[in-house]
Amino acid sequence: MAEVTNPVKMTDEVVKKLEEAFAIDASISEACFYANITRQTYYNWIKSFPEYEERFDSLRQRPVLKARQTVVKSLDNPDFAFKYLERKKKKEFGNSVDVTSGNNPIPILGTYVRTDNSNNQDNKDVQADTSSVGGNVSEQDGINSLIPDPPCTDGQNTNAN
Repeated sequence: MAEVTNPVKMTDEVVKKLEEAFAIDASISEACFYANITRQTYYNWIKSFPEYEERFDSLRQRPVLKARQTVVKSLDNPDFAFKYLERKKKKEFGNSVDVTSGNNPIPILGTYVRTDNSNNQDNKDVQADTSSVGGNVSEQDGINSLIPDPPCTDGQNTNAN
């Protein structure tokens, strides 16, 4: 018959170590490691003593609040203030890029495309036309797929026409 052992008791020392760990926003696994208890023991305690969970959760919020206070204090610096606005008010201050193309292929600068004639003969690589802003490469140009830029070993483009 298996021996029944007493569960680990919630000692003041274990509680103190858990509180120290949670005060620096440690994960449950990290806090249990620090307090030298198993995760299962932790969850058993929390189930039996829900007030501990409330205490530990509130301790884990302290570093977040301190970080927020630090951010707000730094807003006197215009660079920090702008970065804050970029993140908090993205529509007004964030960088936005319109990537719509009205169902037309979008040319990619410096990318080569494979052209294909109807007989599948003499496939050749040509550089996409990107000379004008928003230039299009249409389906009638016979584009099959995009292929990456070839590696250049001598500093010159080896696929230039």
